[in-house]
Amino acid sequence: MAPTNVSASSIDIDPVNSGGVRNTVTWTDSSSVGSLTYTVKRNTVNNLNGAAPVGSNIPSGQQTYTDMTAVQGTRYYYFIEVTDGTDTVASDADDVLTVNDAKIAVNNNYLTQDPNAFVYDPGTDSFM
Repeated sequence: MAPTNVSASSIDIDPVNSGGVRNTVTWTDSSSVGSLTYTVKRNTVNNLNGAAPVGSNIPSGQQTYTDMTAVQGTRYYYFIEVTDGTDTVASDADDVLTVNDAKIAVNNNYLTQDPNAFVYDPGTDSFM
């Protein structure tokens, strides 16, 4: 049985310095029994075909993966595959728009080094 409740979120964990954009994917493990391992796959379209593995050999019970290679401003679709060594099944995808790097956005769009000068509004995907 495929993993369920796949959810993806995005955050800039270091708004003062460039870098730090992370996407986190969580899921509920398969209800299948046996020795199971999970693979997280990522694509820029909602299609498992062509999705690239970004995390593999994740043990049962971990139920989370942090993608530190996500590119800011990119929408990703994450799929969770589970295998018992013989059969493999995949979840439906959940998508997330990777947040912009706050430091780069502040520098490039507003020409200030003060990260407190603007407040990010995720509803409009802009700084106020």
